[in-house]
Amino acid sequence: MQSRIFQALSLLLLLFIISVNQANATHVRAGEIIAIRDTTGGNSGTFRYRFIFTMYRDTCPTCVAAGPATLYFGYGSPPENSGSVEPNSPRVLIGNDTERVTYEFTHTYPAAGIYQVYVTVDNRNRDVLNMVNSVNTSFHVETTIFINQQVGINNTPILRIPPVDLARVGQRYVHNPDAFDIDGDSLSYRIVTPKQGFGLEVNGYRDPQLVQAGTNEAGTGPATFGITQKGDLIWDAPTRPGIYNVAFVVEEWRNGEKIGIVTRDMQIIVRDNINLRPLLEIPNDTCIVAGSPLPGFVRATDPDGNRIRLSASSGLFQSNFPAPRASFTVPAPIQNNPATGNFFWQTQCLHVREQPYQVVFRAEDLPTPDTSRKLVDIRTWQIRVVGPKPTGLTATAQGNSIGLSWDAYTCSNASQMVIWRRIGCGELPDDPCRTGVDPASGYVQIGTVPIGTTSFVDDNAGQGLQSGVSYSYVISASFAPPSGGESLASDAVCASLALDVPFITNVSVERTAPQGEIFIRWLQPRELDQAAFPGPYRYELYRATGLSGTDFSLVGSRTVTSFTAATVNDTTFRDSGLDTEVNAYNYMLLFYYQTSRLKDSSATASSVRLTVTPGVNVIDLSWQANVPWSNAGTTHKVYRESRTLPGVFELLADVAVSDAGSFRFSDTGNGLVLDEDSTYCYYVETYGSYGNPKILSPLINKSQIACAAPLDTLAPCPPLLAIDSLDCGSLTGESFCNVESFANKLTWSYPTAVGENCDEDIVAYRLYYKRYEEDTEFALIATINSPRPPAMFYEHSGLSSYAGCYYVTAVDEDGQESAPSNVVCKDNCPYYELPNVFTPNGDGKNELFTPFPCPRFVESVEVTVYNRWGRPMFETSNVLINWDGMIGSGEESGGSEVTNGVYYYLAKVRFARLRRSDELTQIKGWVQILR
Repeated sequence: MQSRIFQALSLLLLLFIISVNQANATHVRAGEIIAIRDTTGGNSGTFRYRFIFTMYRDTCPTCVAAGPATLYFGYGSPPENSGSVEPNSPRVLIGNDTERVTYEFTHTYPAAGIYQVYVTVDNRNRDVLNMVNSVNTSFHVETTIFINQQVGINNTPILRIPPVDLARVGQRYVHNPDAFDIDGDSLSYRIVTPKQGFGLEVNGYRDPQLVQAGTNEAGTGPATFGITQKGDLIWDAPTRPGIYNVAFVVEEWRNGEKIGIVTRDMQIIVRDNINLRPLLEIPNDTCIVAGSPLPGFVRATDPDGNRIRLSASSGLFQSNFPAPRASFTVPAPIQNNPATGNFFWQTQCLHVREQPYQVVFRAEDLPTPDTSRKLVDIRTWQIRVVGPKPTGLTATAQGNSIGLSWDAYTCSNASQMVIWRRIGCGELPDDPCRTGVDPASGYVQIGTVPIGTTSFVDDNAGQGLQSGVSYSYVISASFAPPSGGESLASDAVCASLALDVPFITNVSVERTAPQGEIFIRWLQPRELDQAAFPGPYRYELYRATGLSGTDFSLVGSRTVTSFTAATVNDTTFRDSGLDTEVNAYNYMLLFYYQTSRLKDSSATASSVRLTVTPGVNVIDLSWQANVPWSNAGTTHKVYRESRTLPGVFELLADVAVSDAGSFRFSDTGNGLVLDEDSTYCYYVETYGSYGNPKILSPLINKSQIACAAPLDTLAPCPPLLAIDSLDCGSLTGESFCNVESFANKLTWSYPTAVGENCDEDIVAYRLYYKRYEEDTEFALIATINSPRPPAMFYEHSGLSSYAGCYYVTAVDEDGQESAPSNVVCKDNCPYYELPNVFTPNGDGKNELFTPFPCPRFVESVEVTVYNRWGRPMFETSNVLINWDGMIGSGEESGGSEVTNGVYYYLAKVRFARLRRSDELTQIKGWVQILR
């Protein structure tokens, strides 16, 4: 009886909903919401926005006229959080049996924040193939705005191309919304599922290529559907005629932070006819220097010889785009096959920005006599406008610094000039799309100055530049956000300081041992003004431990009388008794004139430190040195000890290095398999240069000798895992009363007959856990590494329930981990039982409708009690329900008591279970009230 009553009520309710929706059907095909920050008049300091909701509808003869729309502003409660308006203009017919209707709203937000603005409209048009019952499905779109004063004023992108288009079975379909962001923010795109309400995805939605299996246009694979980072939504290719709805979001980013999201829900009308789409030819994506003209030729051909309508869409054509705007001209609105058009844009400095501009070209054929068979091809052209190259850069040595100067920059709207430096002379490659400077070139940024400044002094942040080193400089201009952008880099200039101080050229490890030796060489000050700084001259050599140690101590000194061309010789020193196995060392020279008067110091220079890391059948080498010269852009040599002549090292490899990050090499055996039971020893020779033609190069220095053995390749076997069981049938209703924490006990064993393919030397076990059985990722929860050998049991305690799955692995002494063991899982024993009678008569006994004691593993409930006519009498989300027989909800009685009799309840109970699909249970039943 109860079931029949519920079924009848549900049927009546469904028929009522359908009749209401059909009566108010709005036959929506597509739409989106855009947001524009209103800074007019006195609104510049407020958070006032204009929202434009554009809706596209059927133009069927029976379609009702568009009525008012309500936009929800993303906070608060009605009516403050929403606004309703009539269409702000008459409908506009756009073809394809579609009309465009727009609504405009204004709203001032009370504070900064993230607001999800949305519109929900009843209903979509009928017969959408990738939805269930589309005519009774609401249409819903959202736009998210991020109001952040630190980000600045922001407008969402405008989608300039309508979202209703025609496609043909078997042919590749392309749509591009021509999203234009006036602020110059970066845009990205991704497919989403259409919605029928806030937080509600469309029922039964499928990606369009899944409605009916098919192949792509070329016939080389299955049909595909997706969107590119240019915003090209591509379906290659439709298989079944009909109408489809899809949705995607356009996300805008500024300085790496997401600042807005616009959702477009659009419709694709697929037909099966003999017409072939036209084919577009457009220019390649390009970069252009601001101030240069940009022409572009576009051509469209139709395989069927039909006439063609050729057009272009872009923010570059908008009236609010900074002049001069671009243009696209065609000989006639409709042309005979082939059709051509000419694009032209005279770029200016104010057009420079980080993100490329986009032009969407559209070719539409017009088959005769039935133009309804028309098809479209779309191609997207991206244009990046970069700042012109700065000119007139010069560099002049000034004591221990270098002065730079350059011409005033052409683009006054740039914000700053950026100065870049590298060691050694060299030009940058000429690339019209490479703005600023590529870090791989060896240049690093050393300073910025405001636009209008035409000079800069490089004194190495107050530390002074190094004598003898040649330095290259380039400059580039950058433009302020939000548009951002950079210029091309200038031509490089090169300069160096006078060689009037000594500088170190070699720090080479000559013997690797606890009592090892390092060889140091330095060049005397060849360009010293001996009249200003008379002799005798003295060198003091200092040493510190480590690549960058600062605790220097004196290790030797030397005195010379004077320098002449005949006596300028390299000076050397051998530093012995050093533990070169364990440590690197770095050195510094102090240079005195008149024996005791300090002239200057050299830069510090360290020995080369080699690190070897064993792997399976491989040994990885990496090395580094902190030196004033450059070891990059050269070829280093790797030596390995001979297997037949101990103590003799043979050249193993020449390693080309481009920067400090590429000082590495992997020895895989050079044609042989490295023996895991053997040790291999290496050293490296680095080749460097000051980049100064007055100093001979290369500067060759050796690392210490470092040794390693490859890792053992024999991994452990997987253990066998077990978990303590839970017998739900033996539990009573009051089991686990007042128990708040649970534990799972796990034990495992290791195979006793491991054979030849498993390592027996186990040093640890690793235990992994996942909460739900259907999850794919396990998390490491414990490493058991004691005693030795390690224990083979673990208690996973402090749990809120028993539910979960585990596996264990074994780890050997080389850190190799076995394959996972078998997976063991454990579920909870849920319990939630309701009585069928209670007596709320005030005698203190059985007064409340409440579950039997100790519900087990219940996370939440939603309970509704109905009378025999299906009217709700009581609602609550309290796990204990505690209904006292009064009409109301929650813990509050809202009115009079209900009469004695039978009442029906629906309890939606969410248990903590091993599988998510088992968590939600509906319990239907009845309860009798007796007083």
